[in-house]
Amino acid sequence: IRNVLHAARLLAKNKGKTLSAENVIDVISIVQEFKQETSEMNKDDC
Repeated sequence: IRNVLHAARLLAKNKGKTLSAENVIDVISIVQEFKQETSEMNKDDC
C-alpha cells in the first residue's frame, strides 16, 4: 500500500497536481498490467 501511494504521489507531482484517488487507481492499473505481462512472459519461457 505504501509503495502504491508513494508512486501515486510521484505521478501526481509529475503532472503538477496533488494526490487524488485517480492517481492511486492509475498506479494500481499499471501494477496489474505489469504483473499480467510478466506472468505471460514466464509462461512463454517454460
